This record gives sequence, structure tokens and C-alpha cells, in this order.
Amino acid sequence: MTRNRWSGGLLGLGLLATAACLLFLPTPAVEAQGAAPSIWKDVQVLPKTITKPELKALMKTMSKDLGVDCEFCHKESDFAQDTNHKKTAREMMRMVEEMNKKYPTTMKGVTCYSCHRGKQEPDKRPK
Repeated sequence: MTRNRWSGGLLGLGLLATAACLLFLPTPAVEAQGAAPSIWKDVQVLPKTITKPELKALMKTMSKDLGVDCEFCHKESDFAQDTNHKKTAREMMRMVEEMNKKYPTTMKGVTCYSCHRGKQEPDKRPK
């Protein structure tokens, strides 16, 4: 089964894009409308125009791809606080985006799932 969630630009990556939830604090008026908030508290890799439903869908996909829940990358008391797992997730998102841009026809849409297969750590290469 091929999962092609990273085709196109980072947001158009079918909203895969991956391990961690880069949380935000939208204003109630914007949140109620479902429109993109003007300021996200800690979105660094994803487009600042990402909407709440898009971000939630992306985070849900990433969490499934890695077999983790939100607390794997986020502090329950402050989802915007940086953690080592969030920093790693950002690096991985940049890597996947670069691979998909550099090899659009040969890689066929790399996602978090391509390597992780529902596990926190990808399998090691056989020796």
C-alpha cells in the first residue's frame, strides 16, 4: 500500500506532513470560524496559514505514522513548549520535504510512515 501524503508543497503534502503536534493558540473568533489564525504560538516548519482543521489532521496522521500520542512530543501543560521530540520532528519534516522536492518521481511521496511504519523508531537496516 502506498501512502502519498507528501506530494506537492509542504501543506499540500496531503497534510501528512509528521512526529509531533506543533500546537498553537488561536483566538476564539478565528477558532470558531475555522480560518487560519493570524498568529500561531509555535509553528516553525508548517505554513503560518495552516488552518486548525488542517493542523489537527496533520498531527493525527503523524501520530499514527509513529504510533504515538500527543504527549510523545508535547508537554501536556503547554503544548507550544519545545521538547527534544518536537525538534526532531521538525528536522524530519524538513528532510521529508527536501526528499520529495529533490526526487519527485523516484521517491513517490515519502512520509513519516515510509520509514516508521507505525513505530517510534524506524527498523534498523539488516546487517
